[in-house]
Amino acid sequence: MLIEFTITNFRSFRDEQRFSLVASNADKTLTDNVSVVPGFKHRLLRSAVIYGPNASGKSNLILALGFVHLLILRAAQSAPTPGYRLLDHPLLKPFALEIASSTAPTRFEFHLLHEGVRYQYGLVLDRCAIREEWLIAYPKGQPQIWFERHWRGSVGEDTQPSQPGREQTPLFDSSEFDLLSRGDADRYTWYFGPRLTGEKQRLADLSRLDVPFLSTGATFGNQQLRHVFDWFARKLSVLNVWGRPDLVSETAKRTIDNPGLHAKVRDLLAHADFGIKDFRVQEIPIKEDSKLGDFPEQLLHGMDSLDFHRVDIRMRHSAPSMPEKSVEFERDDESLGTLRFFGLIGPVVDALSNGSTLCVDEFDGSLHPLLVRQLIELFHSSETNPLQAQLVINTHDVTLLDSQLFRRDQIWFTEKYPDGATRLTPLTDYHPRKEESLMRGYLQGRYGGVPLLDELPSRSAYQRREMHVPNHGDQPSNGVDNGTTDM
Repeated sequence: MLIEFTITNFRSFRDEQRFSLVASNADKTLTDNVSVVPGFKHRLLRSAVIYGPNASGKSNLILALGFVHLLILRAAQSAPTPGYRLLDHPLLKPFALEIASSTAPTRFEFHLLHEGVRYQYGLVLDRCAIREEWLIAYPKGQPQIWFERHWRGSVGEDTQPSQPGREQTPLFDSSEFDLLSRGDADRYTWYFGPRLTGEKQRLADLSRLDVPFLSTGATFGNQQLRHVFDWFARKLSVLNVWGRPDLVSETAKRTIDNPGLHAKVRDLLAHADFGIKDFRVQEIPIKEDSKLGDFPEQLLHGMDSLDFHRVDIRMRHSAPSMPEKSVEFERDDESLGTLRFFGLIGPVVDALSNGSTLCVDEFDGSLHPLLVRQLIELFHSSETNPLQAQLVINTHDVTLLDSQLFRRDQIWFTEKYPDGATRLTPLTDYHPRKEESLMRGYLQGRYGGVPLLDELPSRSAYQRREMHVPNHGDQPSNGVDNGTTDM
């Protein structure tokens, strides 16, 4: 389970911001929204929701989680070449509105609970290299440092992460392929704790400056590091525009060989009152796809050699007046809300089945508020969430600001300082009154996290601006530009 996540100097997050799923001891409401983990002294929240105006940084929290997830899972699989590396990923950008931050590294740290043990894992990195990395385990509540690495560069190289006014450029070029292939252990100062078992020096020798050591250790057989790696691989799921964008096809494909998942998706669709009785999914090879019949033969042959398939989804809708009492619709005939709900069901069911942490950007997109509420309540119920899965979302749906749905420690707000930096604040910091309407308080700006709108111009002023009509006190131009026209 996710306990806490901190971010420093990532996109709009300039200063360190802490996001916590530790339940407040002061809040005694909605006990079903809280998980009690044997052997862990804190109670953990089963969900959290983030509000804020557009461009305030809500999505950047999910993007940060998604970037680290992507880096850990895929970096060790990338070829050790001077070409594309995940550290060059467009998601990884420091705060860009001041020089010092724009050239400084980014810092991430996780506190997580996996199979009864708490871990603290962190990274400091920029688009050149991982500068620091550490992992601390708390098997009996006492810290055990398993490893640390700190950047020290190489002979003749500036060992500072970056300097103000200096562009971050790769630390190597194509002439250094052999060095990359051998690893980058000499660029770091290492510390391995006595509780970390296995061939430590061998793993250090295999390390690379663009790959987390956690990933390297897991890839090359260290069971302790593999155990922590598995939390990122199996217990964390992040949905945003950069990760798993076609949720509809992904959910559909997973139901093909999984009758249990098919039944759960079908039942949730029926419960959502879309008029859908069932659905059918096929993977159609490119060469057999009638929808691609007009493509050039050479292009189709090339795609066929790559074993490309199209996922065909057909929803069966109830139609009492038709002979078969139902009609099949193709994917393109369904509403955006239906497809969004269908796409979300797969990751939601997966999280509930595995007890994982699911993070979703713009959770309410194209969905009715009651459907959004229904999906959230699946995580709050011990009956539907016996494995203590977690849901982290951002939204603009103020109807969810309901003390019957969320505890106050589950609600967070983002807002921007005048200098453009994001502040992340829990509702509990504002100490709302017990009977206070959270939705009204939020819309009135009591908790921040709402846009500050300038007064709109009057209709007459707008029309004058559009038509370039001078004010009544101005002299008409008579076709002559006398400098009075409002441009």
